[in-house]
Amino acid sequence: MSSSIALRRSPKPGAFTAATLSPPRSLFDNQGGTVYDTLKALREGVPPRDLKNIAPPELMRRVIRADDYQRWTKDFLGGA
Repeated sequence: MSSSIALRRSPKPGAFTAATLSPPRSLFDNQGGTVYDTLKALREGVPPRDLKNIAPPELMRRVIRADDYQRWTKDFLGGA
């Protein structure tokens, strides 16, 4: 099992803290199979709305940090 280093925000403004990540290999094996099944179904002509094992919208918002991104965009654009 390999590990990697990730940077995350530090309590100090503008600083980062290093964190070691070691996700279980089975997590990636499972996701790889799911991606394969999804791509296979799309190649076979299955409409995207009929795909199986798709994450619910609320989970996807959390995973891609949609609320944070929206706030960062608003801050960057000056509250527009």
